[in-house]
This record gives sequence, C-alpha cells and structure tokens, in this order.
Amino acid sequence: MTRDRLRGKIQTVLGPIEPGTLGRTLMHEHVLCDIRPPGTRSDNDLGPEITLENVWQINYGRGLRRAGRKYMLDLEDIATREVAMMKNQGGDAIVELTCGGLSPDPAGLRRIAAGTGVHLIMGCGYYVNDYQDPKNHGRSIDDFAREMIGQILDGAWGTDVCAGMIGEIGCQAPWTATEKKVMQAALVAASETGAAINVHPGRHPDQPQEVADFIKSAGKPTERGVISHID
Repeated sequence: MTRDRLRGKIQTVLGPIEPGTLGRTLMHEHVLCDIRPPGTRSDNDLGPEITLENVWQINYGRGLRRAGRKYMLDLEDIATREVAMMKNQGGDAIVELTCGGLSPDPAGLRRIAAGTGVHLIMGCGYYVNDYQDPKNHGRSIDDFAREMIGQILDGAWGTDVCAGMIGEIGCQAPWTATEKKVMQAALVAASETGAAINVHPGRHPDQPQEVADFIKSAGKPTERGVISHID
C-alpha cells in the first residue's frame, strides 16, 4: 500500500473504502484486547465470573477481588456477536484502538469484520509506559516511526492487516520519556502516511492541553489529533 493509494480513503482491516460508505461510527472501542496490567498476566486465577449480581461489587465495592477477566476481551465469538448486535441497531463502523501493550489481534478483527459487515478501523503504535515491552525504552524515535508507518502501509503485528489510525497513543501525567518518544514518532508517521492520531491522555486535568501543545510545538496540525477520555 502507498500513501497515494490511501489518499482520500479510509483504511479498514478489509482494505480502503470511500469515506461516504463509512456510516455511523463508534470512534473509540476495544473489540479484542487484554488490558490486564502486565505484571498480573501470568496469574492463572482470573477471579470470579462476572454476573449481574457481582459486577457492581467488582467495579466499585470491597470484599471481592477485582476479576482479571474484567480486563480481557479475547473471545472472538462473543465479540462477533456483539459487533453484529451493534450493526443491527444501526451502527456501521468501529475504530478499534487496541495497540501495542494491549494484545492486538489483527487477524481476529479481520474475521469479525468479514463476518459482520461492520467496517473496523484498526489502531497502531503503543499504549502507556508500563504496558510496553522493556526493550522499547531503548528505541529511537525513528525506529518507532518506521514501525508505525509499516503498520499502516504494509501490515501490523506480524500480519498483512493494515492499521487505519495511529493510537491510542498512551500518555501519562507526568509524561514519561518513552511515551514522549512514541508520541513524536506518531507525529512523524502521521505526516508520512496521512493517518490521524488518537491519544490516551494522562489523568491530570492539564494533560490533554499538554498533548495539544506538544503537537502544535512540533509544527503538526492539531485537527489531525483526537484526544480521548476527556469527558
């Protein structure tokens, strides 16, 4: 794939489409992912099954250990059924922002898109510092940028399934050095490919503005950036 072929198109996991065919879109979802903290992923005890009777206590209460399975969306049959339900209710597309550190599954997304008729736009890049491979801390901006460009033009995570958006790029408050490198690389990749960027900002109320200022100071267009989780 080349940038010229992508110009004016939306890249889904099944290939580029015309913007007019996209339809009603959920702009930030995770269809298949594992958001368990990396330090807990070797724990075979995922905790209790989540039911209507215990979900509130798992999320907000005390006396019941938080369930590891709450952070896993790895059952493709269930994901397919839920995406189909969205389509039946009038939805047409999903921007799926499971990126590096969250166990992205491009092949699974392709199967779900083919099986449901829903346009899935996959993200790329890396999540927050603690979810990254320790080797990432020694990588250069150029190295990260080349990877993201390849994920958009050639295929992501060892597949030929191409990303259509960069992100969600993980940031924290305070912003770590590695996260800043990934953000700088995302800006380079966006310039090279034309892809927009989605950012997961830190929880400090000033961090979304810090991200916007960072993009602006790099001379990049802020209108090509989406900052999530600020509502």
